[in-house]
Amino acid sequence: NNWRCRFFGTRMSGGRLIRPLHRAVTRVRVLYEELTGLSKVFESQEQVEIVKKELLSWRSDLKNERQLLGQVQEKIKDTRNELDGVSRTDERFLTLATIEHKLLKQEKEHSEKCRVLSRREREEFMKLFDAVSESHWQERAYANRTKYWSVIGSVTGALIGVIGSSLVNWKRNSLIKEAIQGHSDKIKLDNREQVEAVELLLNQQKEEAVARMHSVEEDICFVRLELTKQSDLLGRVTEGSQFGSSLERGNGRMSPEVVVGGMVFSVLLGIVLSHVTGFS
Repeated sequence: NNWRCRFFGTRMSGGRLIRPLHRAVTRVRVLYEELTGLSKVFESQEQVEIVKKELLSWRSDLKNERQLLGQVQEKIKDTRNELDGVSRTDERFLTLATIEHKLLKQEKEHSEKCRVLSRREREEFMKLFDAVSESHWQERAYANRTKYWSVIGSVTGALIGVIGSSLVNWKRNSLIKEAIQGHSDKIKLDNREQVEAVELLLNQQKEEAVARMHSVEEDICFVRLELTKQSDLLGRVTEGSQFGSSLERGNGRMSPEVVVGGMVFSVLLGIVLSHVTGFS
C-alpha cells in the first residue's frame, strides 16, 4: 500500500508538472501555425477532404440511380417486346401497357434524379477544384511565409549572436582589465612596500654610516690629541736623551721613554686602522 501511494503520488506530481509544459508547447505550436499560415493549410486540406467525400457520395448515388435507370429501361424494352408480340384484343395487352406506363414513370423519375445528381456532381467537382486551388495557394503562401520567417529568424539569430558575443567579449575584457588592474595595483603596492623597505634600510645604513663617521672622527681627534701628547713627550724625551746620549751609546740600549712612546703609537695606530676597516 505504501509503495502504491508513493508510485501514484509521483505519477500525479509528474502529471502536474507535465500539464503546464504540454499547454505551453501547444500555445507555441498554435502561435507558430498562425504566424506561418500552417493552420490555414490544414483547414484547406480538411475542406478538400470534406468536398472530396461529398463528391464521392454524389457519384455513388448517381451510379446507383443510373443502374436503376438501366434496369428500368431493360424492363421497358422487355415489356415493349412482349407488347409487340401480343394482339391488341388480348387481355394481356392492357396489363403489359399498364406495366409499361409504370415503368415509363419510373424511368422519368430516375432520369430526373440522374440529372439532379449529375448537376450536384458537377457542383461538387467545382467545389473540389476550388478547394484544391485554395489548398495549393495556402501551401504556396505557407512556403513563402516559412521562407520569409526563416530569413528573418536567421538575421535575428545572427544579430542576437553578434550582440551576445559582443557582450561576452566586453564582459570578458572587463574582467581581464579588472584582473590586470588589480594585479598591477598589487604589484605597485608590493613595489611600494619594497621601495619603502629599501629606503628604510638605506636610511638605517646611512644613519649607521654617519654614526660610524662620527665615531671615526672622534677616534681621529683622540688619536691626534694622543699624537700631540706623544710628540710633546717625544720632544721632551729627545731633549733629555741629548744629555745622556754618550751613556746610551756606550751601553747600546734605548731609553725607556722612547720604548713606551713607540708602543703607545703602535696601539693608537691599530685602533685607527680597526675603526677605518669597520667603517669600510
